[in-house]
Amino acid sequence: MAHLTKKDYKFFDMARKVAQESDFKNFHLGAVLVYKGRVISTGYNTNRTHPKQKKYNKYRHFNSSNKPVKNSLHAEMACIVNIPKCVENNIDFTQCKLYIYRISPGKHLQVGLSRPCPACRQAILDKGIRHLYYTGDGSFIHEELF
Repeated sequence: MAHLTKKDYKFFDMARKVAQESDFKNFHLGAVLVYKGRVISTGYNTNRTHPKQKKYNKYRHFNSSNKPVKNSLHAEMACIVNIPKCVENNIDFTQCKLYIYRISPGKHLQVGLSRPCPACRQAILDKGIRHLYYTGDGSFIHEELF
């Protein structure tokens, strides 16, 4: 379990509230991107598709059956896509923190593992984000990416 500050818990709570907007049936994920203590973007998982998700899904290596893949937008990718251009061009993403919260009905405290999939992880790395915070099964995790 990571050592978290009151601000970290505040941003996890914001990510939880964002997750409630999800239209995905089985679970809801919310993501909040923070720069110097300020929220610059949010996103949630949805059944809608997105070309950026399609681009990065090649890192998932899950389609060995040749069935068509629905490139549903993940919370982390939505958060990256939603960054305003005027903000995107003026910040150092290595100083950003990404908080991800998973609401899983039926789990203890309804909190589930929200570690990014390989596609989202690669998009996060490509953006330069190094501080990743996400829920575990009833816990909170901080990971530094390099």
